[in-house]
Amino acid sequence: MTNHYIDFRNADRIMIIGSNAAENHPISFKWITEATSRGAKLISVDPRFTRTSSKAHIYARIRSGTDIAFIGGMIYWVILDMEKNPGNYNMDYVKNYTNAALIVNSGIKLPGDAGQNGLFSGFNAEKKTYDKATWQYGNTTTPETDTTLQNPNCVFQLLKKHYSRYTLEAVSKITGCPQDKLGEVYRTFSESGAKDKAGTILYAMGTTQHTYGTQNIRAYSILQSLLANMGIAGGGINALRGTSNVQGSTDQALLWQYLPGYLPVQVDT
Repeated sequence: MTNHYIDFRNADRIMIIGSNAAENHPISFKWITEATSRGAKLISVDPRFTRTSSKAHIYARIRSGTDIAFIGGMIYWVILDMEKNPGNYNMDYVKNYTNAALIVNSGIKLPGDAGQNGLFSGFNAEKKTYDKATWQYGNTTTPETDTTLQNPNCVFQLLKKHYSRYTLEAVSKITGCPQDKLGEVYRTFSESGAKDKAGTILYAMGTTQHTYGTQNIRAYSILQSLLANMGIAGGGINALRGTSNVQGSTDQALLWQYLPGYLPVQVDT
């Protein structure tokens, strides 16, 4: 969780995915309501129409377990729109505070490349492990950069290539969400990428309780980095835990086995 409940009131765009915050985290919703009273737009992404959905400006129904495709489509949509309309985004942040401009080893192969069969380069079939040599930056001592983001081996272009499979048509087939609704969500949330705007993603166990829950959060991280929504008031990726007091107990080190920052207490045995 990168921000705190009260900070939700500073958001201009709020996307709740994998969570029914209005019923399960009502204190968080107090600050969400304050944000919407100031003009923020609330988006609810959920297989069910919940009380959260009833308060949202946009409700997008998706099939359970299709979060990665849904967010992947938004990542690709944002990248394409960023190239067409760079003035609508905080490009200074993307170029200087993410790794988008860094040049990756020319030997890298993505899962969609010919002969990769859905695997990144360096996979050892016998050991079922990866040799990550081709994943490194081209010059590991002083990594090269391309601030135009045009080099085909810069992170930005590799990201675009990797997510190019997530077209509106493909995402609609996977998620069951109509293309026009997908477009509406993508356009609305991407508006938080402007320099004077902020957008937050709120999630709960509807996101995490999958075998690929970590990958769901990773996708949110990529999206929020592209939109310059990390490290700002009203931004971030924020977990609404299983019960309302769990987040505080872990963040404030109220559990005996954890120090602040989720650091484990070393116990002599």
